[in-house]
Amino acid sequence: DDKYDGFRSAVVHLKELHPAPSIERNGVCASTARTVALYHSGPSICSQKVRLTLAAKGVQWDDREINMFNDENLEPGYMRINPRGVVPTLIDGEHTVFDSGAIMRYIDHNCPGPKLEPEDDDLKSVMNHWLEAQDQFPIRGLTYGNAKGLMGNLARSKQPARIDKLKRLRDENPDLKEDYEAKLRDTEQW
Repeated sequence: DDKYDGFRSAVVHLKELHPAPSIERNGVCASTARTVALYHSGPSICSQKVRLTLAAKGVQWDDREINMFNDENLEPGYMRINPRGVVPTLIDGEHTVFDSGAIMRYIDHNCPGPKLEPEDDDLKSVMNHWLEAQDQFPIRGLTYGNAKGLMGNLARSKQPARIDKLKRLRDENPDLKEDYEAKLRDTEQW
């Protein structure tokens, strides 16, 4: 008994039932009038997971790319949408959803298209195990702490400027002071 047999069965099940559709990005959740906007960053692993979920469901979406390298995620306009200042963020009408796992579940439960969550309780348990495992993955450590070579040095070298920017934005935007303080505490740990 291979410990990944359940996972392989779930993947085969999903591939057989739901062949991958093409991605369309015109902002309409399949066959509805709802606007779905995804704020994301191309290289972000969490953003990639959500884009894959949108593709698997056949959901059309409005592409709102955030340039994390230029700290667009720290700008007041984005911090008002996502007070944590991270990607991805999904906006579906009046609903704003943070966290890639929550977004993937939201898409599956609220957007038309093939159901991605298995009906079988055992397969659902395997799926939940893998979603929980990916939520525990040390993304920040991989992104900043373990990045090698030029990109790693560049990412780490930007930290003092990022901290200065956060302090300036906190002072310029008193309505976001608590959010910027939290982001500062988080950033200073890197």
